[in-house]
Amino acid sequence: MRNSIRIRTFCYFAFSMLIVILAFSTLFFRYFYTVFQDRLETDQVYAATRTSESVGSLMDNIKQNAYYLCSSDTLADVLVNKTGVNAIRQRDGISNAFSMGTGTPNAPLMKSANAVLLLDPQFWLAQNITKNFDIRDLTRAKIYSALDVVEEEWYQETVNRMGEIYAFWHPDVASNIFFSQMLRNTRIADPRFNANMGVVLYSLPSVKLHNILATAQITKGTIVLLAYEDMFLMATENVPKDIGALRDELLSLPRDGRLTEIALNKEAYTVSSVLFQGDWRIIVLMPEADVADYIHRNSYQLITIIIMLFLIVSALISVLLSKQLMRPILQLSDTMGQMRDIRHLPPHVPEPATHDEIATLYRSYNTMLTCIQTLTDQAVEEAKKLRNSELKAMQAQINPHFIYNTLDSVTCSALLEGNEDIVTMATSLVSILKYSVHFDRVIVPLREEIDYLRHYVRIQELRYKNGFHFICDVPEKYYDIRVSQIILQPLVENSLFHAHCEEGSLEIRLYCEGIRRTLLIHVADNGVGGDAAALNRVLRCTEEADSYGIGIRNVNKRIKLLFGEESGLRYEQLPDGGLDAIITVPLEFMDEQHQEG
Repeated sequence: MRNSIRIRTFCYFAFSMLIVILAFSTLFFRYFYTVFQDRLETDQVYAATRTSESVGSLMDNIKQNAYYLCSSDTLADVLVNKTGVNAIRQRDGISNAFSMGTGTPNAPLMKSANAVLLLDPQFWLAQNITKNFDIRDLTRAKIYSALDVVEEEWYQETVNRMGEIYAFWHPDVASNIFFSQMLRNTRIADPRFNANMGVVLYSLPSVKLHNILATAQITKGTIVLLAYEDMFLMATENVPKDIGALRDELLSLPRDGRLTEIALNKEAYTVSSVLFQGDWRIIVLMPEADVADYIHRNSYQLITIIIMLFLIVSALISVLLSKQLMRPILQLSDTMGQMRDIRHLPPHVPEPATHDEIATLYRSYNTMLTCIQTLTDQAVEEAKKLRNSELKAMQAQINPHFIYNTLDSVTCSALLEGNEDIVTMATSLVSILKYSVHFDRVIVPLREEIDYLRHYVRIQELRYKNGFHFICDVPEKYYDIRVSQIILQPLVENSLFHAHCEEGSLEIRLYCEGIRRTLLIHVADNGVGGDAAALNRVLRCTEEADSYGIGIRNVNKRIKLLFGEESGLRYEQLPDGGLDAIITVPLEFMDEQHQEG
């Protein structure tokens, strides 16, 4: 009973797809569940840390402004001198000096804040501008008298803290949060006055801080708290009413952001707490129930990956089917396609051992060819001659793969002889050749360029027998940056052939450093006799290159063509006499997808 090729193809493909779907569905669903869960935990810790840094920058700016005010000679002089016994003129002078001391804060939050100075009662002006302070309107003036608020609890608390920042809410201005700090001006030299200058008061819209806290909400149910000392100063809108019952427990959590678990209203939460600026704390609580919702929202990623894998596996199976089942048909088609006329017939083809439709085609073809050959012997002879001529011409053509096969034979022979050096050199040379013949690739990841360089260095190490030492000190974070192909090996080769070390062995070091949006790749050696200025002149030369410097000029030109004139190669002379070859490429290529090669 003959097996139908269509039935065999269908059964093979269906069985393979069934195995692939079952295996990949199980593995990837389990894997991605763990990945999403780990990502949420990492994001929670990062959100708490990032939010604490944002709020901490506000505290730093307040401290910086206070430092400027406490060390201002101008402000100290205006405070102790009466300007024509005119309260308005003196207040204007102090206001101008105060404005210069505060300046324009760099912190984004402080750009929306209003700052005022409440003068200590010891100053003459404080006695003459009383009853002007209104905490609901701090935009009318910069200078007020502390006598207006000396009975206020927040003022007394600020004075008692002796220079520490105090944060509070005021019932008359529910939309703002206030920060105050006592100022002691060390520039006041008049013995009639002490160093107490007064209290600086900042008014900041609470929505600014609330927006900062909202950025830490990883999921819809995430709760973000801003705690100050032993109270919750601010929180996101989704905070449960009974959160205060957990205040002591939340304030006693680890301070470094490590995740812990607590229960609130019979619901489990993971908590990350970060302490900053002494008494300030950011607390991020995420319900464990949100993990399932997060995975559900991101399930499209899993579906996309599974579909892509399905397509890839399908393509591989199609290729396998093509090779195993369709190859005999294609071979027969190619053989029959060689027929041009009755005088140029192709040779017979071996019949397959199967008993299906393909075998019938082969037998029919060979039978027809035999009949034709019987009637046209002369045509057959001419066809044989033509075939022999074509085979000789094909044998004369160079096949790049024979190099790999030859090197594989060398490797096998060296293994049999026990010569590990030859095995290593042959293996490295094969890798170098395979990397070098990929002319369709213009830019490659830095990791591939380093791997290629390692093969070259391995060969040279065997050649020089410990005559030099190669150090690769490139951080993993730079490995995905796109660079031009084969730019490091010419620089290392240049150091090997032209650098000389008087004491000890030659040392060649590869390392990277990022400066702003630019990556500098260094190939430095400790040799002597190198001339960086001469090499830089060779790189700048616009005339046709001779044999000297052709490698480094080629590297420099390719980098500039790919990344622009601001990139390229240059040399610097090291203090010990060695040379430092520096390649400059833009860092933005780290985030781009493969566009070439």
